Amino acid sequence: MGVTCYFLLSAMMCDEVVAAAVPAIKESADLDSSQVGLLYSSSFVPSLTFVVLGGLLHHKIGVRALSIFSSLSVVVGMVVFAMSTTFWGMIAGRVLFGLGLGPTELVNDMIALRWFDNESSPSIEIAFGLIGSFGMLGFVLAFNLIPSLLNLFSHMANAEALRMAVLCLSIIPAVTVVINIYYIVLDWYAEPILELDLVQDDEEPSILESVKQLPLSYWLLFTINASSFALMYVIMLYSVDFMVEKWKYDDVTAGRYSSGVYIAGIILSPLTGVMIHKFGKMITIIFLGLVLFGVGCLLLGITAWPPLIGLLCKSLSL
Repeated sequence: MGVTCYFLLSAMMCDEVVAAAVPAIKESADLDSSQVGLLYSSSFVPSLTFVVLGGLLHHKIGVRALSIFSSLSVVVGMVVFAMSTTFWGMIAGRVLFGLGLGPTELVNDMIALRWFDNESSPSIEIAFGLIGSFGMLGFVLAFNLIPSLLNLFSHMANAEALRMAVLCLSIIPAVTVVINIYYIVLDWYAEPILELDLVQDDEEPSILESVKQLPLSYWLLFTINASSFALMYVIMLYSVDFMVEKWKYDDVTAGRYSSGVYIAGIILSPLTGVMIHKFGKMITIIFLGLVLFGVGCLLLGITAWPPLIGLLCKSLSL
């Protein structure tokens, strides 16, 4: 369980490097907001593509090989992003990172299902809830560590300070590679004992047949998640820059406020998993979260109130 939580914490933390350092990236690389948006989103296309391909690869190469590939891609992408001196070099780093991010999310789901799927207990819901909590903790770390590291290296030129901050942060996903090797050994040893692979490949339905069997509630949930995450990631990207401009906070303070969005989510995510196991109503719970998220965004956008109130609504929604 700890292995999967650390995998996602590391990946989500690295995913938010751009969002946590928007003012520094604009200044050091002389980019405008649209270029920063392209830089941030450039990891999503390979990530989404490899979520689908990763599902196919899982049946061919197994979860262990997929996990080490994802860990290495995340580290390489972070280093390329840090060392690049051009906009397109930074894009290349984000693309490489995205190649690892998609499989990382899939690998975490696969590990949770292999180890904790038990219909007689809420262990799988709690497992997914804990993994989600650590993913949000990764966001919190990004929004706190990056501004603090930039402040630590403020005696350097802007580009050098950004490079050093990202390289320092890359230590965390580098540790993931070591932990991944430990997981591979553990999974290999436990596989025959715990009978982790009970379903054979020839028993699996085809991808097309699986899609045809998905119920209407799944597609409703898919639409809600796709639209809400599209909005959420845009807000996350410009949250630090927004607070610097609107409330005149320094980068470190703005990063801390932005990370505060995820605090309640870290606590409530496992509890939500237990509630869904006991009562169902997943779509109802998600809808209530979307309402709170919308209220929080409106409070931040159209009022001059301190950001804590709007951030609290957004935090509860996650």
